[in-house]
Amino acid sequence: MERATSTKTNSGNKITRSREMIVTDMLKAALEPIRKTHIMYKANLSYDQLVQYIQYLAVRQLVETRDGLWVTTSKGREYLQHYQMIEQVIA
Repeated sequence: MERATSTKTNSGNKITRSREMIVTDMLKAALEPIRKTHIMYKANLSYDQLVQYIQYLAVRQLVETRDGLWVTTSKGREYLQHYQMIEQVIA
């Protein structure tokens, strides 16, 4: 899996997001049950990236499927809480 990804902003500038930032965006998108493609749009990923990252999250039990929809697990919610605490410390 790639370490980071570049994304173009509306102004055309490129920003690079770390794997942790992408994981966080995906987990936030799936706090409520959501379709895989909607995670892709909300986290601003290509389809290939989505497939890689969703597998990465599922293997680590951070997301799961319920009736064909993806949702953040309690372990994923815990990850988000820890990530937010780290963001506060380094901000």
